[in-house]
Amino acid sequence: MSADKRAEKRLEERKSSVASCRLPGIMTLCLLAVCLAAVPFLTAVIKSPDFSENENRMLAKPPVFSFSSLVSGRFFSELEDCMSDRIVFRDAAVRAHADLSLAACLFLETNGVIPTRDGRLIARRHVTEERRSSLSRAVENGLRLSELIGNDKTLFSVVASPAEAEKESLNLLARAALARESDPELPYGIEYVEGFPAESFYRTDHHWTTVGAFSAYTRLAPLLGVEPYKTEDFHIETFCSDFRGTLVSRSGLYGFPADRVELFRYTEDRSFCVTDMQSGERLELTGGFYDMTARSRKDKYSVFLGGNYGYIRIEGEGKDRPRLLLLKDSYANSLIPFLARHFDIDAVDPRYFRGDIKDIAGTCDRALILYSIDQLATDAYLERLLIDQPSATSSSIMAAKPATIPMVAKYGSASRFC
Repeated sequence: MSADKRAEKRLEERKSSVASCRLPGIMTLCLLAVCLAAVPFLTAVIKSPDFSENENRMLAKPPVFSFSSLVSGRFFSELEDCMSDRIVFRDAAVRAHADLSLAACLFLETNGVIPTRDGRLIARRHVTEERRSSLSRAVENGLRLSELIGNDKTLFSVVASPAEAEKESLNLLARAALARESDPELPYGIEYVEGFPAESFYRTDHHWTTVGAFSAYTRLAPLLGVEPYKTEDFHIETFCSDFRGTLVSRSGLYGFPADRVELFRYTEDRSFCVTDMQSGERLELTGGFYDMTARSRKDKYSVFLGGNYGYIRIEGEGKDRPRLLLLKDSYANSLIPFLARHFDIDAVDPRYFRGDIKDIAGTCDRALILYSIDQLATDAYLERLLIDQPSATSSSIMAAKPATIPMVAKYGSASRFC
């Protein structure tokens, strides 16, 4: 065979080899393209709920198109948030990512959640200048509300994050990641006071436990002018032992030990009347302050009052009970059963409330503003309560001389009388 024929044969063999390799590559690219196209298509076609029961939060809504939002970039930013929240198979993907990371021993955090060595989960916070500024505005709004309600009868309390108490149980990499994420300094001279040990917070959820709520109650009660009951005045009942909270859902670490939810019961807790003042309907709670049907739901913390409401009224038996105005986030839901032994309560959650807070404040003898630091740092709702109300000056805010709660142990709350 001549050299030319041998060269021609090798060229044909090479072409055949290239063609045989190209087909699988083309098929792979086509499959990848179909998958990439299918994900946004299925996300758009399959209707997703507006509320995530797993994460116990509202999901981002599809953006409304306008030329101004397109030019400013807000449209695509909101579209990205919407796709991130509502993408198909999101929960499965989060869980798979967490499991693979743990299996590969590469795990530091997933979706902003860091595990500790003792089986707890910590939400990572990004303490930015924007967060500090937002916190400062929220605290100022809280103090303005205190002045509006009456400085002489209002207690403003901020519950610090449990993350600080968890730092000792973190690995070195995680501790380094959180090194610059301590709770930011509060404005107007309000200071954090040492208070709650880590056991006062759920391992898998951002809320405090009923033990943590009771610990806060024993310190808040004297400042509200009442004598707190002791532990032996309650019957502690286990509601469930399989609570996996929002931090598990957010991280996908479903293998972490579940939490136990406890209720501090007392004889007369079934006699209270709890009314949704915005609908005018009495809440059908199956166990005093407690919604026992929450045992079958993902969010076991909703056992306290059945969840969040804009404005509820709690009234006990007997006349001449003092009335307490409670401005709160969800932390206070587990605190209300303790305070109700002393007060009739008008509980207002500014996130869902529509009305004039001054009308309610005028009927109350005392007031408590209770917020977790993470909720307060992102809050835009206290300011809404101040619309059409006279503005407080910086000097009048600084003139408020609150009294600090004498907390013990580690990392508790910042509280002041205004």
